[in-house]
Amino acid sequence: MVEKIYHLVVQLSKSMKDFGLKEFLKPLLNSMRSFNEYNVKKSLELLFSDSVTLKMCHPFGILNDSESFFNTAYRPLLSALPDLERRDMILIAGTTPEGNKWVGSMGNYMGTFVKPFLKIPPNGHLVHMRYHEFFCIEENKIVEMQIIWDIPELMMQTNSWPMSPQLGAYLLSLIHISEPTRRRGISYAVFCLK
Repeated sequence: MVEKIYHLVVQLSKSMKDFGLKEFLKPLLNSMRSFNEYNVKKSLELLFSDSVTLKMCHPFGILNDSESFFNTAYRPLLSALPDLERRDMILIAGTTPEGNKWVGSMGNYMGTFVKPFLKIPPNGHLVHMRYHEFFCIEENKIVEMQIIWDIPELMMQTNSWPMSPQLGAYLLSLIHISEPTRRRGISYAVFCLK
């Protein structure tokens, strides 16, 4: 099934316009929505070039194939959060002035934290870990991926933050931006502490 979707997407994205770039990643992103291990591994194998370079945040480093990427990053995460889900919030695509085709995504990996991950103790509750992942695509293959996972935020959710507390407010989320007020034309926003 994954292979059929991949071949269909490759046919649709031959022109590789920005829409085609996003569509190209659909098999991978769909397999991660409810994180089916077989489909994720198959999608990675199909979409990654043989010479892919994966640049991940510490402690993962640089990886060079789909198998090492899955085993180093996703297998431990899936073990720690067995009901793992990927929730994309932003998906953008475009071509750089140099002609490189990139897709960027931002969202959260979510699940119930039941086993340690990177020596972070589980809390038995729903957790989320923000990610920013960028995919460089050439000739219908991912040739480079740059990945930042917000591991410190995961540590904070489990009360295992190893440094002194922040001096400023933590996790302010913008929940509403109003139109300008009548007084001096100043816009205001309502914030919610999580």
